Amino acid sequence: MRTTMARTLVVLGVMSSITVVTGHAQTNYPSVSQYGQGLPTTIPVWSTQAVVSVGREYQKGEESIAARRADYPRDSIRQTVEVKAHAWLARLEGTPISGLQQDAYFQVAANADEVALARKYIAARLAAPGLSAADRAYTYETAIETFAHPGDPKAAEHLPIAEEYLKQLILLGPAGPGGLSRLLFAHLALIRAYYEANRPADVVRHGLAAVELTAKVPFKARMAMFDGTMNSTHELIVDAMIRVLGGRQKIAAKNAALERATVPPADSIALDSSFFWFGKSYRETLDRQIQMAEMVGQQRGDIISNYWINTADTGAHTVRVNDGKIRVIEIGSHTCGICLMGLDGLQRIHTAFPTVETIFLSWTIGTWGNRILPPEEEAGLLTDMYKKKRNVTLPIALWRQQRTQGPDGDLMAIGDTSTFFSRYPELGKPQYYVLDGTGTVRRTFSTWSRDIERRIVEVVQHLLRESGQTVPSSSASTPIVSTTSSITSNTRITTDR
Repeated sequence: MRTTMARTLVVLGVMSSITVVTGHAQTNYPSVSQYGQGLPTTIPVWSTQAVVSVGREYQKGEESIAARRADYPRDSIRQTVEVKAHAWLARLEGTPISGLQQDAYFQVAANADEVALARKYIAARLAAPGLSAADRAYTYETAIETFAHPGDPKAAEHLPIAEEYLKQLILLGPAGPGGLSRLLFAHLALIRAYYEANRPADVVRHGLAAVELTAKVPFKARMAMFDGTMNSTHELIVDAMIRVLGGRQKIAAKNAALERATVPPADSIALDSSFFWFGKSYRETLDRQIQMAEMVGQQRGDIISNYWINTADTGAHTVRVNDGKIRVIEIGSHTCGICLMGLDGLQRIHTAFPTVETIFLSWTIGTWGNRILPPEEEAGLLTDMYKKKRNVTLPIALWRQQRTQGPDGDLMAIGDTSTFFSRYPELGKPQYYVLDGTGTVRRTFSTWSRDIERRIVEVVQHLLRESGQTVPSSSASTPIVSTTSSITSNTRITTDR
């Protein structure tokens, strides 16, 4: 194990540190120091090492973007991955590529935007004498996922290639144990790619195929559909169905099919009780997703709080949500790290769209550090934290919750509780609701990421156009979505959206 790790560290030294320079700051991707002068010729290098290294380059790029950073240079990250992939192709030149190494090699080639080279090695792998049906299915699935990458600026060119390989995978049939699982995973990859490409009809097409397959694959493989997270594949399918003519009428049948797929076989439970718990987890996840999807199109009511921050009236009052304003609501806690990252994103949206009202809904918890505090004192500390330390300028509805200490020391809520959770349930951390001017929920999102923030921005832009309002000119190319950046080589990169 130590030898393998050392070998990987040496190989990773192929690339020197890459610096992404933007209009705001620069991002350094740390490189691994190389031992000695050059790479030892006695150590073989494999394309499987290359594909891991290229994938790690993308991961480093994503991790390097701080939540409070104003820009999100997706284009620069993609460019550094392409540079890394090209470096690996040069390093692998002359190295024999055969067997499973061909599967890895075509992924590296595709990341280098060498489509013809990638397809050449896909064909070579599929033409290998004696290749089993299971290995053939693996290659097709890998090829589909390679060319169906969410957010790909060349989606119009690459998605038809993925569809070609999908047809071949379908013709292959079950392909032994796990064969249908490969087909399910391929459909799920295409769902995400088409969603990012704003092609809802194709999302629905692959979504319904994936729903049908879910009940046919091995029970534990169904985790791909019931993955326990929000903003999952199911949420994307529902969102697309709402936007496609006649799609909403098919939602109930889709839900029923997925509900049946959460029931584990009785003989499996008899052999292994974990099947029961998997089924329970699947159903709980699905129920939350269905609840979240059902709120789209509903009017959930006004926002009521007994304390407000960054408003003229900080006392108890109600904000009407049917007054013609578009609103983005985030529900989260100051004890939740990703909620605060989402709050930074909400502040960016607040700045980019002056006519859109953004509101952060939160509550007191009864403690500050190791002290138990009355809600009034805690609210004062939170006001200072949000306004002075986090520089938040958008309205915050903070529910000052009265609590009492129980026999075991726990703090329990007493008296009136906020309507946050009855009108706007917190199904994820954080939870987002985008409302139109009539107070109707048009989209919901759970948890935060830069991609989710971008999707919220796109919904806001759509609602502004729909209501005849002006979309701020800066928001079309706002750093929330993308940025024009440059790499150390001074090569200019255009925005990918």
